[in-house]
Amino acid sequence: MIGTIRWNVIGALAGMLLTFGLSSSTNLLQTSVIRSLYCFALVFFIIFFLRWLAGLFMAMGESSPELTSSSNHDEEMKGSTLDYTTPDDGQELHELLKEGHEAERIDLSFSPLEPPQLINKNKLQPEELAKAIRHLNE
Repeated sequence: MIGTIRWNVIGALAGMLLTFGLSSSTNLLQTSVIRSLYCFALVFFIIFFLRWLAGLFMAMGESSPELTSSSNHDEEMKGSTLDYTTPDDGQELHELLKEGHEAERIDLSFSPLEPPQLINKNKLQPEELAKAIRHLNE
């Protein structure tokens, strides 16, 4: 982290005094004090987070592998970097795909979809339909 905790306290006090000054003219004293304390905590943590980010970025800039080449540094950095390169397996992959296409011969001719019948093919008698409707109306 960059600096000390004093930066957090100084910034938080400034925000607290500004909030108290602006809210004391329109609010009760108790409300102004509570809002000032909330502002103090919020500004304190915001400054803390910004200092942490600045320290993180500065540490990343200082520890680039091009600048230092000592073996001790290499031991310290071991396991902290990721290798995003993958081996070239292109030829093996092409052979597997060729074998898969040769093994699968799918009949691509069109055949319409024939879903199962949900309604009985036999037509219902009008008397049965009327009976069912009367039953539903009751």
